[in-house]
Amino acid sequence: MPATITMERGSLWAALQAVSRIIDRKNTIPILGNVLIVADTGSVTLTSTNLDMRIEATVPADGEAFALTVPAGAISDIVRKFDDGAQVSMTAEDTRVIVRSGRSRFTLLTLPALDYPTMQPQEWRREFTIPAAALQQLLTTVDFAISTEETRYYLNGIYLHAVDDAGTAVLRAVATDGHRLARDQVEAPADATGMPGIIVPTGFVGEASRFLSSLKTAGEVKLEIAETMIRLSAANTVLQSKLVDGTFPDYARVIPRDNGLTLAAARAELAAAVDRVSAIGSTAKSREIELALEADKVSLSCRSIDVGDGGDELDASFDGPEPMKIYVNSRYLLDILAHCPGDQVLMRVSDPMSPFLFEPSAGAAAQFVLMPMRKTNA
Repeated sequence: MPATITMERGSLWAALQAVSRIIDRKNTIPILGNVLIVADTGSVTLTSTNLDMRIEATVPADGEAFALTVPAGAISDIVRKFDDGAQVSMTAEDTRVIVRSGRSRFTLLTLPALDYPTMQPQEWRREFTIPAAALQQLLTTVDFAISTEETRYYLNGIYLHAVDDAGTAVLRAVATDGHRLARDQVEAPADATGMPGIIVPTGFVGEASRFLSSLKTAGEVKLEIAETMIRLSAANTVLQSKLVDGTFPDYARVIPRDNGLTLAAARAELAAAVDRVSAIGSTAKSREIELALEADKVSLSCRSIDVGDGGDELDASFDGPEPMKIYVNSRYLLDILAHCPGDQVLMRVSDPMSPFLFEPSAGAAAQFVLMPMRKTNA
């Protein structure tokens, strides 16, 4: 017999938006282009998967229970065009579902819910809650440094692990692409202490960041870790993903420990100067700029044999015994300055050809490493 559910258009549209982003409409497996809809007493849950990630969103609903899958593109386009605040009903009849709102009526073909792929690990080995703001901080502070190079797949994500830092248990996130490294940490939840390292893939990081930024409250979210999967739950939404199956490199060896010289500068002013000067090298493959570190200022310059040259300077303090010139990739430096918290930034150096360490002067836990460049521009 037919079964019908009714829900508010706004909540349904928000759920469809949440689950539809990971659906590849060009995939060759028809059911992966569908959304799984499971109606139950008082709610309806929408689910999507691309076999690597799964998203579930639950919204309030009234009606009878049923389960089916419908084409994601079609149902999204239909609901998007309904009036805001309208009521939407779905009636399941054999191999089709009838969608109504006001005088509008649409019939969509369905595929069986039993054929929809599942992603269920054998065991969730660790479970803990963490403030949503803390998790978002970890992800968004370091995600820019994730590698996109497929051959080094073990760098295609964020390395998340619990460590002891000077007697304090912290949850630490690290990402690197070999040119720059980003690291941040927050106090570890009690149940996360001793958690082994996992590599959270890029796709999950992006979806989790969007979800966390959309939360209206400053509450906690739940993380569950299995041997090969991670699951994030909060606010009637569940994100689940496979982990990257690989070994993250020993990042601690890359972070300089003996950079005894420090340049202190206003972060926003330095970023603006780098951005202006880099206009000269915007067409160059290297995006190389020169930083001349002096006792009371830093001078920036860029030269291109095809375009010309440009320079800028700003007040800063450098405690080196003599001026020093270093060369960096302007885009990589801008990324670091954009994600380094606080108004001031400390750039710790030892010599022009060793990695540079960036830290906020306000005492935040974030650290960033930038590899130097050799002077190449004429």
